[in-house]
Amino acid sequence: MGALEFLPPAAEDMEEPFKVEIAELYRLAQSALDEARNFRAEIQPDFLIESLFKVGTSAGGRRPKAIINLNPETGECYSGQVAAPAPGYVPMIIKFDEHSDIPTTRIEYSYYLMAKDAGLNMMPSRLVEGGPAAHFLTERFDRREGKKVHVQTLAAMNPDADSYESLFDTACRIGILPSELKQLFLLTVMNVIGGNVDDHNKNFSFLMEDDGVWHTAPAYDFTFSVDPSAPGYVNRHSMTVCNRNCDIGRGDLLELAKRYNIKGADALIEKAVGVVSRYEDYARQAGIDGYWLQKIKEETAYRIENMCETTRN
Repeated sequence: MGALEFLPPAAEDMEEPFKVEIAELYRLAQSALDEARNFRAEIQPDFLIESLFKVGTSAGGRRPKAIINLNPETGECYSGQVAAPAPGYVPMIIKFDEHSDIPTTRIEYSYYLMAKDAGLNMMPSRLVEGGPAAHFLTERFDRREGKKVHVQTLAAMNPDADSYESLFDTACRIGILPSELKQLFLLTVMNVIGGNVDDHNKNFSFLMEDDGVWHTAPAYDFTFSVDPSAPGYVNRHSMTVCNRNCDIGRGDLLELAKRYNIKGADALIEKAVGVVSRYEDYARQAGIDGYWLQKIKEETAYRIENMCETTRN
């Protein structure tokens, strides 16, 4: 991912003691690349998308996923581990339906729809459905017009970051523009209200353009991650706001905005509250009903109540 690659030398370039090991590793790596180059599939409603595992799932993270090059017009896709075969292919990440009791891909798609309405910058995404399965596809932001874009996560830049203050400190240190700081604040608000408690420091990234200027990356992995069956301490936010990782209120968010000179913070909170309050609309579009619709509505309603509080004792 990103623009940096490791290209291992061929065995003959290495010192004698390592020749056998490197030769074997090189052969395996070459075999994997050959398989990726030869992979071709077509995404259709009845397509068994799990066949993409043949080319590996190197996109990282906890959930099963793969990187592909997709032609949106024809549905034809190739492995994303090698260059696209022709113009018109879009580099994408596909997150597989986990066939569990939790409709994770549908929930993530519903949160994508909600985030877009709130004004959050995210890469274009969609569902691919086939029977009961639904797979989540999102365009990659580390590829643009066939070029690789340099990306660093907050975890790489500031490994000890465990608060939104750390996120904003890092952003300010690398010269992120005020308009993009507002995007980070909106993401903070949406994480808090939407119940995205898996907001650890690998889920925030920055991009560097060719001119050496840093920008905030589009939001990603934005979804409902509260476990209704788990005790409260399990569902605390990974990142704190004003030293709080639960029951974060409007006052906490406004204090964060004041510290980093975020203009129009109150209006951003109101916009987020209004959008999340309509979650049922987005859930229906994504095919979510029953238990998970009810649980998400209950959790977000509780969090919205906290937005009524403007001060902390």
